[in-house]
Amino acid sequence: MRAKLTLLARLVDLRDLLAFGGLAMIGYGLALVYVPLAWVAVGAVLFWLGAGSVTLPPPTR
Repeated sequence: MRAKLTLLARLVDLRDLLAFGGLAMIGYGLALVYVPLAWVAVGAVLFWLGAGSVTLPPPTR
């Protein structure tokens, strides 16, 4: 179990948690107004993030 947690800690960055946590909050807020809008907005942002990770060069550290 400890090995899995250390692997997860190496794979997940704080920026990932903030990005997807914020996206979840935006999706929830939009779902309170109009559910289809929430699905479209969250799907569009996820698509944008996925397409950007394919087309952009890897970040340098």
